Amino acid sequence: MAWKAGSIQAQFPSLTRDECAAVVLYTMEDMPRERSPYYVMNAALREKNRQAVRPWRDFVWLLLHALRKLPPSKARMVYRGMAGCVLEEGDELQWSAFSSTATKVDVMQVFLDTEEATAGPRTMIHLELTEPVGRDVSAFSLYPQECEVLLPPNVCFEVVSQYNASSGLVIVQCKQTESLDPLLDFGRRGDVPLGQPVNEVPIGMPADDDGEELQAKMARLQVAREKAVKEAAQLQVAREKAEKEAQRERDVSRLIELGAEMRERAIELLERHGSLQAAANALCAAADTSIPSERTSSLSWALLTYGFTQEDHRCFAF
Repeated sequence: MAWKAGSIQAQFPSLTRDECAAVVLYTMEDMPRERSPYYVMNAALREKNRQAVRPWRDFVWLLLHALRKLPPSKARMVYRGMAGCVLEEGDELQWSAFSSTATKVDVMQVFLDTEEATAGPRTMIHLELTEPVGRDVSAFSLYPQECEVLLPPNVCFEVVSQYNASSGLVIVQCKQTESLDPLLDFGRRGDVPLGQPVNEVPIGMPADDDGEELQAKMARLQVAREKAVKEAAQLQVAREKAEKEAQRERDVSRLIELGAEMRERAIELLERHGSLQAAANALCAAADTSIPSERTSSLSWALLTYGFTQEDHRCFAF
């Protein structure tokens, strides 16, 4: 994807590399398509629970800014296929997600012939655009022959007519109505007729980067970033503390185990040699051979703490 974004940036120098990558990523399709970024993101945008959109907010922001910088599509009629959609004349049609459309009707044949589409009713929608909200993203796509025009979320259409073409196919004609989403339009400059230069802001597109709303958003993002860094540091401290506590527990368990083992060894030495001095001498003689230094010191501790009197302790120490 990096090479694709890099080559496209040369064609559209006003876009940043990240913005180019966002559009390229949107047009990519995985197998199965339910794993594709556009599919997962649009599903989140259609959720009633708006928290589902949170993981995608940065991607949506990049995508909207990229579309705003692209020249409006000159197409006044675009086409979209849907499965199992029932629409009547006078109905209002609005998609809360990004909408992929095509400028050529024959592209819809690929969709209409898919197994998913032929499993039930199929609807081919003719969308008449009265505002320059569409953006031609075919240059960004790995499938430029699809002639894709991307519409931003929440563009509204009214069903003008519909025709049952038999074999489960319904053709619906729609016309765009004026629509303004305050969550996506960050400073509309008034009506924008079709063909307006790209430096004007169409409906549904974010306003200039120096707008007050954008500055406020950037400030919120900075606060959130600083909070995340602080929380990450706190988590690291807590993790290190937990690791130290765990190591301490392991050390204590090892000392308890070693202490019990050495105490038994001390009893054995005392019984074998008959006195503390003789046992100590035997212990010192074995220190450089069969008994590791860790165990030698533990044996010393076991001998000195095995119920001897203060006088016994004073006469011998390690």
